[in-house]
Amino acid sequence: SKMASRPLLTVLAISTLLHGALSQNPGFSIALSESGMAYAAKVAVPIIQKDISTIQIPDLHGSAHTPVGSISYDVTSIKVTSVNLGTVTLTPGSSGISLSMSSGSVAMNANWHYRENSWPHVSDHGSLDMSTSGLDISVTLAPGITSAKEPSFSMPACNAKIDHLDVHFHGGASWLYNLFSSEIGGAIKSALQGQICKIISGELPALNAVLAKLPTRLPLDDEVGLNFEMISAPQTTTQFLRTSHMGEFYPIKNPNAPPPLAPASFVVPTDTPRMMYIWFTIFVPETAGWSYEQSGHLQFTVKPQEIPSSFPIQLNTNSFKLIIPTLYAKYPNKNITLLINATRPVPFLPVIDSSGLNVTAFFDVTFYVDMNSTFQVPVFVLNSTTLLDGSVSCATNAGNNRLHYNLTFLKMDLAVEKSFVGPFSSTPLQSLLNLVFQTAILPIVNKGGSNGIPIPVVDGVALINPSIVYQLNAIRIETDVSYTPSLTNSSL
Repeated sequence: SKMASRPLLTVLAISTLLHGALSQNPGFSIALSESGMAYAAKVAVPIIQKDISTIQIPDLHGSAHTPVGSISYDVTSIKVTSVNLGTVTLTPGSSGISLSMSSGSVAMNANWHYRENSWPHVSDHGSLDMSTSGLDISVTLAPGITSAKEPSFSMPACNAKIDHLDVHFHGGASWLYNLFSSEIGGAIKSALQGQICKIISGELPALNAVLAKLPTRLPLDDEVGLNFEMISAPQTTTQFLRTSHMGEFYPIKNPNAPPPLAPASFVVPTDTPRMMYIWFTIFVPETAGWSYEQSGHLQFTVKPQEIPSSFPIQLNTNSFKLIIPTLYAKYPNKNITLLINATRPVPFLPVIDSSGLNVTAFFDVTFYVDMNSTFQVPVFVLNSTTLLDGSVSCATNAGNNRLHYNLTFLKMDLAVEKSFVGPFSSTPLQSLLNLVFQTAILPIVNKGGSNGIPIPVVDGVALINPSIVYQLNAIRIETDVSYTPSLTNSSL
């Protein structure tokens, strides 16, 4: 399969789900560093060597003048027997990615045959060996973006050069062939040089087909999905290849609705010793809360039976006799139902900096008195502002790379927003609302964190010893990588 050589570019595209200034800040970004590219080159070398070994060099037919007269000759069944690419480097730069193979060599063998053009038409045959020295290959790869917002690669430049090719004939009148071996060597050298760039160029369509399979819009559940579309062509500098993506949650019922905020900027470190760097910016959790709010998923109902019987405050007006006497006086011994709603389009406000992740949640809690099974009366509304501590982790299992998060309760501030039973203090209800938030809301939010957010990379790429770094406006994953061809892309 022609795809067998594509780890050269596929591993390079580890970061390319991964030129110029970005038109907008990304919500999600991946960078492959110099050490990451060195790994890509290391993985690719044996497979490129194997691919070059399949080069088909046409048979040679010609004529020559020799001490025994004019002859016609044929060199057939030219086969590559070994390839050494020499020193291989893959380096990013402002104009793209440079793939360089220097001081390599190729060995070949073939069969020869000749026949005198004049009587008595003597003929002979044998075998020959060829070896090159000073094989240098220089390729420029340019990352781009398709109309479908997917990454792609093109090859604006390629040059293959062989300094010298030695030809040695065996059998028969080998002495005769050695007299014009330079003519045959020149023809074979020219054919070999031309084939190498064609092979590398021929790999790009299949590579781009693999990259087109990277997720752009990925549903996470019945309510929301995550948009990984690229917002610009991958950026190359002397330090890395970096991709920039939307990194935006969206409500599945209205996937093209624009969120009421834009991604914040973040800093890329100057020291990048790990192979890959992945950023989930503050925009990701911001749009997650917005998307779930848009889908109606951030509306919670709490019934009396959901409060533990041992808890000092029950959802019955009897428990409010001393807290809100007017409520009890108006509705004695009535059950209470709570309706909890997000109070703003972006109900979770995350803050990420070097100290970690904190999230502030904004919800209204409306208390309803249950008059009967079908009729409820609103009695007051509390506004809650809840501070949460966040932690994230990165897990890679069988190539399933995910970012997991967990939120823990820190404190809640309450305020009476509206009352139909007269003025009262919300302080005595603090413990009840703390309990409700931790038992009714937080488990649902953390369920998504337990499932994790997928990290889009090429199939077969695993993150090795990933570590989490908190920086202003972003969570950064620093990791090494390994590449193992998957069953579906076994030839990559």
